[in-house]
Amino acid sequence: MTRGEACNPPRRHGFPGFDSLAPLCYQHVADGVLTHTQENKMTDRIDWLTERQKGIGGSEIAAVCGLSKWRTPFDVWLEKTSPIEDSPPTLAMELGNFLEPLVVAKYREDTGHQVTTDLEAIAMADASWARCNLDGLVTLPSGDQGVLECKTAGDSRDWGEPGSDDIPADYFCQCQWNCVVAGLPWADVPVLFFDRGRRIECYHVAADEGFQEWMLETARQFWVNVQGGSPPQPSTGEEAAAVWPKHEPGKMVDADEDICLKIEQLKALKAEAKTTASAIKMIESALKVEIEDAEGIADGDKILATWRTSETTRLNTPALRAAHLELVAEFSNTTTTRRLIIK
Repeated sequence: MTRGEACNPPRRHGFPGFDSLAPLCYQHVADGVLTHTQENKMTDRIDWLTERQKGIGGSEIAAVCGLSKWRTPFDVWLEKTSPIEDSPPTLAMELGNFLEPLVVAKYREDTGHQVTTDLEAIAMADASWARCNLDGLVTLPSGDQGVLECKTAGDSRDWGEPGSDDIPADYFCQCQWNCVVAGLPWADVPVLFFDRGRRIECYHVAADEGFQEWMLETARQFWVNVQGGSPPQPSTGEEAAAVWPKHEPGKMVDADEDICLKIEQLKALKAEAKTTASAIKMIESALKVEIEDAEGIADGDKILATWRTSETTRLNTPALRAAHLELVAEFSNTTTTRRLIIK
């Protein structure tokens, strides 16, 4: 199978507006061909979230492997080990779900390939925690089959040439994961770009066995840690505070060369920031003296700076405490934090 067979030219599909696609989409729905919607895949969101905790899916694998632009391994670990909290889907998620049938319909129309949707979740036979949900299963005239992974994007800067596999790391990992879990050799990725005149571009990702083996091994170890309650190494200060919320009095970490270097770098940056903050304050003060009782400074019709009066209302905590100490105590809570201080 060649790339041209999968993303069958033309790869640049006109998409002047939703009106031209909607009748086609609704026709497929009426014919019973296109029945994949967020609602009929999982009517109960809590059930869906519960199922997600039982394994690693394609939308999570990039984060598990430390390759995600948006999430860390620790984020996914928390999702798998914490009590389920239902949160409403984001606007981007809702938009993607709403437009997915349109993208599928347009891909089917332009390529002529058979696309099967409304698919059940897939799990690997020898690793039931490795799971995926396919947007569609593509069948070529030759009988070869592949994954269909539909996307919408408002920013195309992270996407390469249509027809290539130059796509964002999160989606590349998702395609590789879905291919290995489903046992399929390639994935087509039709993308609706809002910053390219609402056009659909098609990308093609061929299975990379070496990369897939590395992903599976990384995910396998991650899943062992999930089941054992052992978190991955934190990658941010917030994650470190979540893992170690309190210190052990008297316990110290022996400084090695790398730690000493980090501390010296931080000292230098803090000193630079302090100098910069002082310089900023001096210039701001000088400008306020220049403005006097005016509203601001202008260069002809162009406003360069303003110093306007504003009013704020703040709670006078000392006065409240003096007058109603018991009330303050009733509505006060104690939080535990850790502060990094460089000596």
